[in-house]
Amino acid sequence: MADIGCAYLIELSRWGIKSDGTDAVNTSKGINDALQYAFDQGYSEATLPKGIYLVDEKNPIEPQSFMAFNLNGATLKINPNGLPNYAIVLFQRNQKYCRITNGKIEGDRNAHDYTTVPGTHEWGHGIRISNTPLVGSNVKFLTIDNLEIYNCTGDGISLESLYGQISGYNFDGNFEAGGISLTDGTLVADDTRIRNTIKIDMNQANIAKWGYFGLYGSSYGGVGAGITSNLYDLVFYKKDDTFLSAKTNIQFFDEVEVPPGASYAKFIIHQNTVPPAGQSSITLKVVEFGKQLYIDKCNIHDCRRLGVSITGAKHVYITECKIHHIKGTAPQGAIDIEDMYEFNQYIYIDSNNFHDNTSYNIIAVAGRHISITNNAIRGGTLAINENVDKAVIHANDLRDMSGLIAGEVILSNNHFYGSRIILTQSSEEALVSNCLFHNSPLNISRTKAYCVQLDNCRFFNDIDYYSTFQGLGSTLFFSTEPQEISNCTIEGGGAKGSSLTWVSNSTKNGWLFNNVSFINTKHAQNIVTGLPPGNYSGCSFKNSGPISTINNPQAEYQLKNCTFEWDGYTQLTFDQNKKNALLHISGSSFASKESTAFLFRDVGGEVVFKQNTFSYNPTNAATMIDFWWPTFVAASFTMDGNIFKSTKAMKAINASDPKSASIEILFSNNVVKVATAEILEYQNHVKINNYIDGIVDPYYKLSSPPTSGNYRRGQIINNTSPASGGYIGWVVTVPGTAAGTAWSADTSYPLNAFVYANGNVYKSNAAGKSSKVPPSQTSGTSTDGSLVWEFVDALAQFKPFGLIS
Repeated sequence: MADIGCAYLIELSRWGIKSDGTDAVNTSKGINDALQYAFDQGYSEATLPKGIYLVDEKNPIEPQSFMAFNLNGATLKINPNGLPNYAIVLFQRNQKYCRITNGKIEGDRNAHDYTTVPGTHEWGHGIRISNTPLVGSNVKFLTIDNLEIYNCTGDGISLESLYGQISGYNFDGNFEAGGISLTDGTLVADDTRIRNTIKIDMNQANIAKWGYFGLYGSSYGGVGAGITSNLYDLVFYKKDDTFLSAKTNIQFFDEVEVPPGASYAKFIIHQNTVPPAGQSSITLKVVEFGKQLYIDKCNIHDCRRLGVSITGAKHVYITECKIHHIKGTAPQGAIDIEDMYEFNQYIYIDSNNFHDNTSYNIIAVAGRHISITNNAIRGGTLAINENVDKAVIHANDLRDMSGLIAGEVILSNNHFYGSRIILTQSSEEALVSNCLFHNSPLNISRTKAYCVQLDNCRFFNDIDYYSTFQGLGSTLFFSTEPQEISNCTIEGGGAKGSSLTWVSNSTKNGWLFNNVSFINTKHAQNIVTGLPPGNYSGCSFKNSGPISTINNPQAEYQLKNCTFEWDGYTQLTFDQNKKNALLHISGSSFASKESTAFLFRDVGGEVVFKQNTFSYNPTNAATMIDFWWPTFVAASFTMDGNIFKSTKAMKAINASDPKSASIEILFSNNVVKVATAEILEYQNHVKINNYIDGIVDPYYKLSSPPTSGNYRRGQIINNTSPASGGYIGWVVTVPGTAAGTAWSADTSYPLNAFVYANGNVYKSNAAGKSSKVPPSQTSGTSTDGSLVWEFVDALAQFKPFGLIS
């Protein structure tokens, strides 16, 4: 026997091995014989002299346990063939503590005969953990490192498993309410558990052979619609039916070790509803699989199907590898975590470089605890399907790729460039934090409310996004169901032909935006940015471009402690068909040179502005809050405790159109500095306790009865020049509109002239000259000479009160 730790340099002539790339049959046999000899002699390593070794397609190389196979820079090359299925290096004998390192493994991709046998020929692998074992495939603690694996007709490395289903067990239809005592094994009443009545035989051949088993789903991975919990307990019994022990909180798709002395077991599921027959597809299996598998510093390239396939394995570490130029047959990717569903667990993909793969870079169809960290990924698709739980995608550099994320996932500290990430339709939780999306949009399409949290991310679009990456579309895509976005920054305009955001009119209320900043997002084409309905707290909009709300009669928007800085466009438009919509804005600031802050076309519901500040520095007359009166309707409009500041006269709110007369507007406790006094006009427009240019309610302080404006019955106008023998003021005895000019015959009037006649007020629709008969209609228009008079309102009447002695 050799000393432990010694290396055996394989003797080529002794074993009939050729190193010149010839004689595949004898070379394969000789290498395997030499490896067996080294194992029998107790060597810890077998080293192959440099050279090219042709491997027989029907006799793969099989490394031994407790030993490293050092290729020493040599190449293992498959003999060109026409087989649809082969392996150059094969693990099928339960090897453990084994290593293959330091060389090349070359397939026959270019010399392969794809015509003799029909099919895709996608199963020619460089290294395979076999699922058709001679004595089993429970390979453990295998290291594959410092290898170049290339030109395989299938995968560079394939990690496979044996399905292992045990026949004769049909748990469906055999559940009943209640539990089993975990201390003595007796049946107990428990309205939070259900138990299965079938005994699981611990002496079954595969269970007895391997010492473990598990409860799994069907061939499609599901445990059944009637199974709503993922946890179960097992109670083990001795041969004499007495209690042995119990294991608790086991997850489906996990293996369970059989305790010594166990004869059979029963299981209890953590749910209170007994599934109807046909709604359980739980199966009993002894899955044979590789575990503690290390793939390190390998260069895998130019294979036809995959770099690494994982179809049943646990605790797999793929680190510092380069996988690239995979092309030929689907799925054409770097790593595929595919069959066996949630059995694939604890897969760690770290510090690799994936690029130039035709389709996928990483695809995870199902599994648990999949970690993708510190990788450089360029091109292709990263897909995490809905059946993946507890995936982590962290600190990767991802460029020119697409991400389809449907599973339960944490996306953190990643850098995306020229990529589009889609949180696809599912109800799984997704946390996206501390990521940089550089010219990279995010599509939020989850179907469950508040299952997505987007926190502390930055979206930055430069000039390339507008042109080079225009096909990626809107920077943010909001789904129907509301989600939460916090502490994020969106900077830079949208792609050419696309808005910065995409929002559907069916997007539901309740989106949460906390401390989100839109900076210089004004689109080159001035395309409007849509916001989903919800609550916006502490958000900032600086040169954000026009903002619109969705066209939905139920939309509700609340903005609190937000800031807006803009110019050259209307900042926010409330558009049509919002019959029951709400808008509440409080504690926010609006700063512009002279552009309108809000344009209301239609709200329908309640509008409240409370304790906001509007700051302007205009060169032209403008309006801070404006309306499209032909369509505007609102149940109520309240402006309370706001500050309106301007360096030149401008209207704080434009409600002088007669069509606004029917809208109830309350303007109270506001401060207006350097603004026109004609803020509101009609009797439904209540103005009270406002500080206008240093005077409280100046529109109610006149030296004579009003000659314009709209007034309510009982409204008081204070006399600004009280004197002895005069009056304190005037009180409105007949509500309506004030006018200071009486109609007269044969008189020329300009456009929009206001006159009173017959107790009413009229407005001229064009310039012209009156005739002999004054207008008297109480609605619509009438012709008077070359004039057309439009009825405005009843003439307000004022009576003096408070005689001063």
